[in-house]
Amino acid sequence: MSSIIPEEIIIDIFSRLLVKSILRFRCVCKPWCNLFRDPNFVKMHLNYQNKNNFSLMLNHDRSLYSIDFNSSSSSSSTLFHEDKAVKIDHPFKSRERDKYHKVQILSPGEVKILGSCNGLLSIKHNRRDVICIWNPSTKEYKKIPSPPPIEYQSINIFYYKCLFGFGYDCKTEDYKLVRIVIVDDVSQISVYTIRSNSWRSIQTCPYRLYTYYGVRGKLVNGALHWIATRPIEGGSKASSVIVSFNISNERFQEIQLPNCFVHKYPKKMFNMGLLRGSLCLIDNDSVKGQVEIWVMKNYGVIESWTKLFTISQWKNDFKYLRPIQFLKNGEIVFESLFTERRMYRDLVSYERMYKALVSYDPKHERARILNIQGILNEKWFSTETFVGSLVSLNSSTYVGQEQIEEAVENEQISLKRNRGTQIEELSSRKRKKEGKRKRTRRG
Repeated sequence: MSSIIPEEIIIDIFSRLLVKSILRFRCVCKPWCNLFRDPNFVKMHLNYQNKNNFSLMLNHDRSLYSIDFNSSSSSSSTLFHEDKAVKIDHPFKSRERDKYHKVQILSPGEVKILGSCNGLLSIKHNRRDVICIWNPSTKEYKKIPSPPPIEYQSINIFYYKCLFGFGYDCKTEDYKLVRIVIVDDVSQISVYTIRSNSWRSIQTCPYRLYTYYGVRGKLVNGALHWIATRPIEGGSKASSVIVSFNISNERFQEIQLPNCFVHKYPKKMFNMGLLRGSLCLIDNDSVKGQVEIWVMKNYGVIESWTKLFTISQWKNDFKYLRPIQFLKNGEIVFESLFTERRMYRDLVSYERMYKALVSYDPKHERARILNIQGILNEKWFSTETFVGSLVSLNSSTYVGQEQIEEAVENEQISLKRNRGTQIEELSSRKRKKEGKRKRTRRG
């Protein structure tokens, strides 16, 4: 590539760049463009980004925002700036326009994030019931076929719950989307693979999966995880477990919880998340007035469950924590429900509850709400972490492509009209000249 700088050094430098920089460099020369498409370079770039950078996709107030920050930053106060919360276009951004206001229509909660893996997001359009796999960094997306229809056990049952999980099968080097539909406590499981571009039904899940904390399975060690309860046998008391779904062999396995979690009800007392690539449990024990953070240090080893720390004086204003990221200085960013107490005309006290991003410092036992571009106050939102990557879906379909093609088409139509007008003007001038010549000859 260069007679001055060794090729290995150039490749190493490129692997450390953000995707938006690499996309600009594609136009420099053909060798660079070919390098950025090379599968080995794509993996090298992805590995570096997984260790050093990540982004937060935030679904808020009818829009999607991308928030980039460096996980190695020494302070959360420098993570979120007004210019870092970027409103982005997505595959479902409606092109329908209100005939009076001429603005784009996007209803609340219209887009749901189903999962994230290697820079790809699986998203669902609730109203149209359409699913896409999308790379927000390159804007490439792939619309996938509709999943199998839901089978109801009785004509009197019309209510169901739906769980999703998205991950990568390292054995087949393929991405899979898992859908679990629960109808009357009976699960119906379907798996979609990008390579086959089709769905297929597999075994049922013998556990009762909880859906209170969202539909997304937690991806760790090549498996998706949900909180569930073990089937009750012989009148024994129901116990909570973590159920894993191996993406490669497509089998369910059970992971035991620490003893203090076994008989707790997950809906109100604890939930599950990820910290530094490990499974973690958040014990929201309102009775004791504290929150405990547990981490499974060695995946699958029950004895490796370790209490990371206890928040002994946690304010009741923050509830149902979900961890997002550990920072270099030891702080943790959480997604939380926040309760704010207000007074109406200085007479009546009332509470308002909404989502918030919270940064907690375990060393000094301090918590604060992170304000991002002023969009989070008193609002509801959902978040999903992802990394910028060059992973391709080989779909040749990109967000904004239709608008560009439409603009080009309109420009071509406009040029044709202008050319037609010019030709008519020239013809008119020519006719006038010929008429003038004829009159001159007659005279």
